[in-house]
Amino acid sequence: MASRVRRRREQAAFARALACADSAKFGAEPERNQEESLQHSRKAFEQVERAFCHLTLPERGWPAIGPGLQKVYRQNCRWMRRAYANDDDDAFHEWRKQAKYLFYQLQVIAPAAPKQLGKMIKRLKALQEVLGFDHDLVVLEHTLHSHPAKFGGGKVIERIGVCLTERRARLRRKAGKIGKKLYAAKPSRFTQQLQERWNRWNDW
Repeated sequence: MASRVRRRREQAAFARALACADSAKFGAEPERNQEESLQHSRKAFEQVERAFCHLTLPERGWPAIGPGLQKVYRQNCRWMRRAYANDDDDAFHEWRKQAKYLFYQLQVIAPAAPKQLGKMIKRLKALQEVLGFDHDLVVLEHTLHSHPAKFGGGKVIERIGVCLTERRARLRRKAGKIGKKLYAAKPSRFTQQLQERWNRWNDW
């Protein structure tokens, strides 16, 4: 009975906050600012395109891939440890970015070890989704606490905050389970295994 009452209060708190947000039109970006953002993005893409055309690689084959791959894998392990050491929101967000970098790198070399890397790529994608949702909740809670009057007041924000905290805890436990499977090997061993597969694939 008590849990039902609590759920009703939480639902009412969310409903009130959403209603207040809708009425205030909070966070709506003026059309002029949107156009400026698009122009800025267009210029940035043009700069990247020009830079890419003049890109040269000092090495070929595994020497051009291995060191960077090992560095990003090590960063993944490091940011995961930092995130759980202090339950640090910023560390979880940085971990998500590092997971995305590793996700893209492994896609490039996936043909060399499709079974092993295919499984890792799927796990990295799942990890990014979990950590992305966690970050969204962190941003949401920060916004609510920064502007409580716009979202129904302190009591409403407090009830929502309890829900968000519980949800983030579940997400972080899930991310931890995925991370333990992803980073079971030490960075040096991880890249060594991939290099062996890469060499066999190239020799074939």
